[in-house]
Order: sequence, then structure tokens, then C-alpha cells
Amino acid sequence: MIFQFVILLFILALTGYLTTQGIVTASLTLISAVFGSVLALGLFEPAANSIFGKWPDMARGVMFMGIFFIAFSALRIISDMLISKNVVLPLKWDRVVSGVLGFFAAMVIAGTCAIGFYMLPLPTAIIGPANSALSYDRYPNRSGSTFGPANPLWLRPEQLVLAMWDGVGGRSLGGQAVFAHMHPDFARELYGYRNTEELADRHMLPPNLLKVVDLYQVNNAKLLQAWHAPLSAGTTWVIRSAIQHGSHRADASSDSGYLRLTTTEVRIITNRDRQYYPVGFLRHGGLYQRLGVNSALVDDYRHFEGHREVVTNWVFSLKPGERPNYFEVKWTGKANLKGMAPVKVLPSLPLADYPLHKYAKATAAFLVTYKNAKKMTNWKIINDSPA
Repeated sequence: MIFQFVILLFILALTGYLTTQGIVTASLTLISAVFGSVLALGLFEPAANSIFGKWPDMARGVMFMGIFFIAFSALRIISDMLISKNVVLPLKWDRVVSGVLGFFAAMVIAGTCAIGFYMLPLPTAIIGPANSALSYDRYPNRSGSTFGPANPLWLRPEQLVLAMWDGVGGRSLGGQAVFAHMHPDFARELYGYRNTEELADRHMLPPNLLKVVDLYQVNNAKLLQAWHAPLSAGTTWVIRSAIQHGSHRADASSDSGYLRLTTTEVRIITNRDRQYYPVGFLRHGGLYQRLGVNSALVDDYRHFEGHREVVTNWVFSLKPGERPNYFEVKWTGKANLKGMAPVKVLPSLPLADYPLHKYAKATAAFLVTYKNAKKMTNWKIINDSPA
């Protein structure tokens, strides 16, 4: 709760201060806060690329906060230099109008700063241990396949800022798309990227290390039944991705020999502007394994075609009429799927193309496939004895 109290006290204190400063000061503070917040939104991603090599996990949060404070401070100082007089109103009306303007200025500043904190590689429980009364966790009751009800900040300043960003993107300030088209729930998205298997894991993935190999829509009800998966035929998609390990510290997807991913670090955006997390993956390409929002996948990197990479078949369950448009891993690993034609049958890969788990119990497995997709079956473990 400490984080909640800090944000609330900041909003109340700044509102009280601006109430006593007059209409012009409150108005200029609000205008400066909105300008700085929108400018930070538009520039933080390209600006983060300049320091991505040195501080990949910190790059976006640091640049976002830096641009916001520099823009806000600069505009506020310049406006004070250019406008030296205040508007004279009866004291009662001056306090009321200044208080309203000051409140919204404080909300924009607090909401923008909160989102900046969400971008940093912090644990899901901010300020305090998990499940502690002192910590702030936006989704404290996540379980199974759902996040559970959100626990937003008091007064919801971050939601005001997100609504403001959606309002200016692609509309009053131009741009190719509304902000919410790519970020339908930005607060939950940022929370998901902080929900790592281990806090020390890399929170970002260099974009050049991710590629989507195949895109496959599952229309075969028998195949879904063989997977024993609670999925609907015609709305299930499989995305086969390959993530390379990289060759050096700045351009690497992991600092160890393992790739660690949680379900919330992998997402897609559909043609209906909705985001989804995977409901499962295909172990060894064919055996369906269900995933929840707290699930984690740990895979070995394997030398393949001159690279060390992990091949994964992610399973997504979408609503009727939807198809994946964008695929993301660890926020910065992105793939545009709009122009990618789905394959009619998901190609089978040799077992050797998947990472070999030294810690796995199974010592042998095989995949039986047919050219006729209706007869495709899943992996069968034939030896479950310890190695």
C-alpha cells in the first residue's frame, strides 16, 4: 500500500499547492504535463534504442521518464518567462477553477510517473515483498488462465493518462493508429512483462533474435480432441517461433544457457485490436501442454543452423473471426503477421530441432503425421523411465 499512499499524497499535495497559485499557473502546469506526457509516449521507443545496447532492461523506462520530465520542466520554465501576470478573479472562483485545473494536472503527472515505474524491471509487487500489506500488486489474485480483477491505483491516474493517449493517437495529433490498437490494456501489458520467472532474467528481447517460422490455424476438431485441450475449432492458432541466444551481452536473449519465459511475456494482437496470451504450447511440436498466467516455460538453447536457438509452438485461443496480426515476446521482440499466409498443415520438425532437455525423464519420443491433416496425431511418450 506504500506506493498507493505515495501517489495519493502527491496528487493531493500538488492539487492543494496549485489551488493557491492562481488560474494561469494551474493551467500552464496542466498544459505542460499533457504535452510532456504525450511527447514521452511518442519518443521513448526510438530514444530507448540509443541506450538499448548498454541497459536493455532499463532503456524504455529511463527514456520515458527522462523525456517527460525534461519536456515538462522546459515548457513550464519557458511559460513562466513569457507570462508574468495572472488572471484576476474573485477569490472564491479563483480557488475553485485553480483547484480543478490543479487536480487534473496532478493526475496527469502522477499517472505518467506511475506508468514510467511500470516500464522499469521491477517485480510485480512494487515496494515491499509479494503478498505483503505494504506492497502494491495490480493483479494480486491471478490464477489459472485469468488475471482476476485489477487493483488500480486510487483515483486511477494511470487510466486517465491511458485514455488521454488513446484520444490523441491517430486523432487530434495525427499518427497512423490509435494507441489502444496496439496496446488494448497497456497497464496489464506492462504488468505481464514484469511477471518474469526470475527477476534477474532479461526483461527485453533484441528484435533481431526473434522470428516467426510458421502460422497455422487449427480447424481440425479431432486434432484438438487429441490434444485434450479446451479449445474451440476454427479459433485456435499455432505460432511457431524461433528465439536465438545471440552472440554477446548486449545482443542476447538470456545470460545463461536457458530461455525462461512466462505466459505473460508472450502476446499477440489480433485484427480486432484485442491482445491474447498463449493458453498452451506444443511440447516437442505435438503434445499439447496447457499454460496459465502464472506458468513458466524453461527451454535449453540448441545449436541449429549456426545459431543457438529455441523453437516453440505457441497455442492461442481466439474469438470467432479473429486472426493474429502482431506477435511479441518480452516487449521488444516483435513480428508483423499481417502479410504472413497461414500454412495448411503445420510442418513436422525432427526431434533434434527442438532443445534436448537433460533434466527430462522421457528418453524417447516420436511423432506420427499424415499428409491428410485430419489424421494428424500427437506425440506419444513411449519410454517414461528415468535416463
